[in-house]
Parts: sequence; C-alpha cells; structure tokens
Amino acid sequence: GLFSVAPGKKVRFSQGNLQYTTVGSHACADGTTKAGTWRFAAHQYDIVFNGNDNISSNYTGWIDLFGWGTSGYNKCYPYLTTTDGSIYGPSGAYNLTGDSANYDWGVYNAISNGGNVAGKWRTLTKDEWEYLLKGRDNASSKIELAMLNGTPGVVLLPDSWAPPSVIDRYREDRAGSAVLPVEYPSNEWCMMENAGAVFLPLASFRDGTTYNARLFPDVYGRYWSSVSTGSSNAHSLDFSGKLRLSSGTFRYDLNIVTSNVNRSTGQSVRLVCDEVALPDLVSPDEEIR
Repeated sequence: GLFSVAPGKKVRFSQGNLQYTTVGSHACADGTTKAGTWRFAAHQYDIVFNGNDNISSNYTGWIDLFGWGTSGYNKCYPYLTTTDGSIYGPSGAYNLTGDSANYDWGVYNAISNGGNVAGKWRTLTKDEWEYLLKGRDNASSKIELAMLNGTPGVVLLPDSWAPPSVIDRYREDRAGSAVLPVEYPSNEWCMMENAGAVFLPLASFRDGTTYNARLFPDVYGRYWSSVSTGSSNAHSLDFSGKLRLSSGTFRYDLNIVTSNVNRSTGQSVRLVCDEVALPDLVSPDEEIR
C-alpha cells in the first residue's frame, strides 16, 4: 500500500520491523563491507521480545530494539548499550543529506531480504510520522489497535483503501465498545495485507541490556524517527493502548504522542521506501530510438 507522509509524498513500508545479527556481513553505502546481517522480520507481527536482553558484540541471535542512529556507520554499532546518548549518531539536528544520512539504518546498509543494496530504505522523519498518523485524509479512520498472532500492535490502512469486507465486519462488531483490540485470524489478515494494510507491532523498549516488558492488557511500543534533538536525544513515536472506563463502558483506547527520548533507548525501527514514478509506456506504433 501507498501511504502519504507529506502533501504529494508517498511511501511503502518494509515487510516487517528491522532486525540485526552479528553473524555474516553486508555491503554499506560508503563502499565498505561490515560484519553482521540486517533483515526485515519475516512477518509484520514478528518481534524478538526479551531476546534483546542478550544484546552485545558477541551475541549471535537477532535483536530488533536499537539505539538511535546505530547503523554501524562511524562506530555507531547496533549493539551499543551505553546510556551516554551523545555517542549515538551525529550531534545536533539530524540532516538527511551528506555524511549524516549514513546514520540511517536503511540508507547505509544493504538489507538481505530488502533488495540487498544500500540506499533503498530510510527512516521516516518526525513530521512524516505525524502527517501519516494525524495529517493525511481521514487519518483517524485508517489506524486502530489490533492483535496478530498474539502480538499487540497498530494497523495502518493505505491512502486508497478498498477494504476486504472482514474489516468492516470487525468494526461493526466493535462499535460503541471494545474491551480488547480485535484479533484477526491469519487468513483474514492475509486478505488485509494483500490489500495494502500495515501492522506495527508494539514491542515496548530496551533500557541498556534490559527489555522493558509491558504486559497485556496494557500495550506499549516506540518507533524511532530520523530527527534528533540536541546531542543526546531524538524523536520517537510512542504508541500505547490501555483499558479505560468511559461512561460505564470499558474501552480500549489508542494514544499516540511524539516523545523526546535519550538516543541510547532501544526502540523499534520500521523502514520505508519512497514511491518511485514509473516511466511512461511507449505505444506499440511509436518508434524507439
């Protein structure tokens, strides 16, 4: 699906959240080859959970909660755990041009199941996240809490949404009250996914080498933007779902805020690629020179 992130600007999301292991090697935008392998999760709902507690340069499993700007460029490795936020990425406001762009995971690294070339993917800016979630046409009707394969998260619907009937039915069933986020059976989620829907799993966050588990029914997750503030912090989008008593009825509300977070905090990363305009087709009777 195509998602507007600014007037006249659309993106497509990667198939899942970003993941990393120290095993293997990959090409980088500066022409070097570095240790480790980057990939997108096989399914949109896949998250590593407390496997992130094992984060280190010697850990051979997968991690998916990263400090800000830890693409591997300029010694900002994805397994950094120091709480000194000033050593993560460039100081000052993040600039998506020049060398600073290499601190972006998708700009700098080849991603094994994402085309395997550097520069294909990127991180959304703070303003792009906010426009996607609150500024595009009918934004509020294109986002909702859900459960997939037992994982809580947020469903985002693309700009031109021609829904399978299943989502309308679920929304009618939940009208007025929603004790829990809707859980889509796998076959029905496949219908939605094929129609362009995106799922952002809410994986909470990592503090140092400790995974901060938020137990159901309260759910929480953070996604990095590409915008820093000062030398130690950066902007993230915080998603939280909580049961609330409203007018005598328990409702499951979704709250989305922009936070200014220390760069050392381990958070989820979901990359996008910009919409590419296709060349005009040449008619069969037009001479090709």
